[in-house]
Amino acid sequence: MELEAKIASFSTGLILLASYSILFDFQDYAYLFLFCGAAFLLLIAFKGYKIGQSLGAHQIFAALLAIIFVLFPPNLQYVPLVVVLIACIISLRAKLSVFLPSLSGLLWLLFLQYVNLDFLSRPLGTLSANWAYLLGSKCSIDSSGYLHTYFSRTSLPILVDEVKMLLPLYLSILIGYMVLLYILEINLKKILAQITISIIVTFLLPSITLMYLIISPRTILFIPNTWLAFLFPFANIFLLSSITPNVNIVSRIRLPAIFLWIKAKVSTKTERIREKFPKNKTSALKIVTCMLLITFFLLSLLNFVPLQARSDPVIIIDESHSEWEPTWTDYTETYRKDPVSGTNNYFGLLNIFSSVYDCTLIVDRNDKKPVVNSVKTLLTEEVTIQTLENITGNRRGVLILKCVTREYAKSETDAILEFVTRGNGLILISDHTDLWGMSTNLNPIAEQLGYRFLPNAVEDVFFQKRGMVTHKNEFPIFISRFLTGDYYWATGCSLEKLSPYNLPLFEVRSHPSCFAFWRNETAAYFLTRSITEETKLNSQFGSHLILTAIQYGNGKAILMTDSTPFNNGLIGFGEHAQFFMAMVEYAGNNDSFNKSFIPLLMMATAFLAIILNIRNAFIIVVLLILLYLISSSIAIPIMPYTTEFPTLKTEPRAVAVIMPKQYYGEYFSGALNLTKIMDRYFKQNLTAILFPGPPPNEWLHICAQTETYVNE
Repeated sequence: MELEAKIASFSTGLILLASYSILFDFQDYAYLFLFCGAAFLLLIAFKGYKIGQSLGAHQIFAALLAIIFVLFPPNLQYVPLVVVLIACIISLRAKLSVFLPSLSGLLWLLFLQYVNLDFLSRPLGTLSANWAYLLGSKCSIDSSGYLHTYFSRTSLPILVDEVKMLLPLYLSILIGYMVLLYILEINLKKILAQITISIIVTFLLPSITLMYLIISPRTILFIPNTWLAFLFPFANIFLLSSITPNVNIVSRIRLPAIFLWIKAKVSTKTERIREKFPKNKTSALKIVTCMLLITFFLLSLLNFVPLQARSDPVIIIDESHSEWEPTWTDYTETYRKDPVSGTNNYFGLLNIFSSVYDCTLIVDRNDKKPVVNSVKTLLTEEVTIQTLENITGNRRGVLILKCVTREYAKSETDAILEFVTRGNGLILISDHTDLWGMSTNLNPIAEQLGYRFLPNAVEDVFFQKRGMVTHKNEFPIFISRFLTGDYYWATGCSLEKLSPYNLPLFEVRSHPSCFAFWRNETAAYFLTRSITEETKLNSQFGSHLILTAIQYGNGKAILMTDSTPFNNGLIGFGEHAQFFMAMVEYAGNNDSFNKSFIPLLMMATAFLAIILNIRNAFIIVVLLILLYLISSSIAIPIMPYTTEFPTLKTEPRAVAVIMPKQYYGEYFSGALNLTKIMDRYFKQNLTAILFPGPPPNEWLHICAQTETYVNE
């Protein structure tokens, strides 16, 4: 009896478990699972294979691909996909079909990050509550999705969501298993029976997972970085492997009915195209396919690489509706009177940006005169389109609405949106828990853009201090172009997308290990630094939307969910100054040409390549995904040559401080006194920007000096 189907089932589960862990930014066990799963699949692919001369070329190609991705690493969440695709290239002349289940499951898992699974988590939660009742835990789920327990080992209400039930993982394993059944040498009747059993097993495990969480409520039970959290996923993988038939995997993938229908419809036209080729039709087809793949790669690269003409925008900051974290005040005098106010203002940010941009503050009082001399002010009680146009003149402007503590009138909202429609930029910056109404006051504008700021706070479950980290490569390329390391979020809120048909320019989401909790608080937020296990279990885990951009008329708007990183206490740390510049440059610059047609051309090119190679469709799909990932990776080193960097307008007011590469860890452990570093340079009228290693020359050019940090 053959065991390759069972081994393939187990290996596919390992790869998907590894991918799920990497989504949470956990790599310790993930890479072990990933490479073990890939190695087992390679052994199956080459079982009984006689190595021919053609294998060496594939190995060389796979090695080159590996080098490219090592030199220009993609977003971490794509690492499992890259590994599986490279393994596919290695086994191109062997049994390539063994990688189809893992590839299908990986793509499905990545897709599920953008899908709300409440329609599954609610009924499964009810099922879990009934199971728990049999074990002596009386509980029920209310209309909001909270699971309340009575007379049990815990009195903690649990908000049922897809992460706590590991639903994305179980569903991706189910997809992988169903694809595996499709390529096994078994009849249709047995396939249907196996699918039925696999669905029952898949939906049974999430219920048991939540039931166990009810009995012993701890976040460690569903965050995949410990063996305890791996217990139920491994049980699912072993169960599916055990019920997998002892049969072989087909060597050649059977085309689905839809592909056979397409083939039948286009076969006549395809043959006519082939008749125009030279007599050696196979060689001609290969040449055409190569041309199509090259075209797809170039289109993909063009889609990723930012091609922008710098407009040198005017920055307009509205201070007339803000009484928190002001940009107009100084640091030293304010800090002497009140350390909290001295830290929580934007003197350091304005100090840097006034040296590279023309900045104007809209103020409602004469005492809001900025201490930075080169910054202009305009006194007005109402924001109008005439006011904004007068500030920008004939130049492009970027209007920044941050920490809004007073609502905008309807006429002001209309004026702001009209300003964007005319081709200018808009940056909306909110903060956690609707602090002082910052989300409420921005939402009339945000909702016109298709989003809503939520009154919550987003935290990473494993952060010792408030906040979370987004890796540089997780940002869109035109944002990461200005970054020199990973970005630290202090604590912001999240965004709700009001319509699935709203097409953003980009979206950035948190890791699934982040939870969003609602606490309408003001000053208490600064006093309460600990987050209890009860708060975590009563919060929504998932990939929360934390940054987005939308095209509005001829202009662009960015919605940012965290204002704290830009204050004096944090502006030099965590890529905050670099990130703010990225937002301004993206919102304020003009695209060289409209790229909206490029995705359509990419789809048409890919479709044509697949149709012409319908018998080897899987190989073409593998190559297309690889080319797409390669183009996104190598676009990063190309960016400095396609986008301009701002230059100084006045004397430099920043200092580059070169830090150890892993200085984040020192800050989070308390070994790095960030306040002391920032305070030292503020007193010299300089803003320190901390770089994880030697900064790019572009950043050095706008800094007055460069120093290497020495721990005192």
